[in-house]
Amino acid sequence: MSGIKLDDGGTTALTGFTVESDILITGAVVPAGIVVGSYNVQVTTGADANATSAVLFDVTTPAPTVTNLDPNTGSNLGTTTIDITGMGFFGGTTSSSVTAVNLDDPASTEITVYTVSSNTLITGAIVPAGVEAGVYNVCVTTAGGTNTTSVVQFTVTTPGPTVTSIGPSTGSNIGTTSIDITGTGFFGGTASPNVSAIELDDPSTTSLTGWTVTTGTTIIGAVVPAGVIVGSYNVKVTTNGGTNLTSGCDNKLY
Repeated sequence: MSGIKLDDGGTTALTGFTVESDILITGAVVPAGIVVGSYNVQVTTGADANATSAVLFDVTTPAPTVTNLDPNTGSNLGTTTIDITGMGFFGGTTSSSVTAVNLDDPASTEITVYTVSSNTLITGAIVPAGVEAGVYNVCVTTAGGTNTTSVVQFTVTTPGPTVTSIGPSTGSNIGTTSIDITGTGFFGGTASPNVSAIELDDPSTTSLTGWTVTTGTTIIGAVVPAGVIVGSYNVKVTTNGGTNLTSGCDNKLY
């Protein structure tokens, strides 16, 4: 017998074996650093070697870990470049095994243009604009799998909305009044409406209903109900970026 190898891409040689009999070889050592996969064990005797083995040898490696992010916060109004520290980015080999980096936000946002500098460091990973505000794990995928959590999470922020004008800005409390609202941040830094509530800052914190967010700067058809106490009130819009405290024009009810 002249050798034993795996049929991985590098035809890795096994060493240290002992041929005990015509049917048994013991102590064959599979070296470290093999790419994860399932491989035939090929034994060569003379000029011949078996092409397949009835039982394959499975090479495994632990899933990666993520322990730190720098920075760990960014606004969704633009991109943020981060460095990722952890373990297992080479997947037990001598080169990168990373196939994907994602946030675990609802869209599983892909982080792009990264460089795997070492087994413990990924640099230049770009978090795109438009991610929904929130706190997310950074998940790295290698041949060993994907980490489900990161010790340090990435926080996506977005500015709170503003209200700059209301039309009309006056309505009677004997009936309803439909108003249009102009401002900023109604999409919360994303590509779709992000408004969860519209209220007056009257003593009852009256909710407006029936509104439609048409753009990041316009809300139409918000209905002020009848029965609101007479007074001048700010119109407050809530998104995932927060709630404006004041509006540029009061909605006055008489």
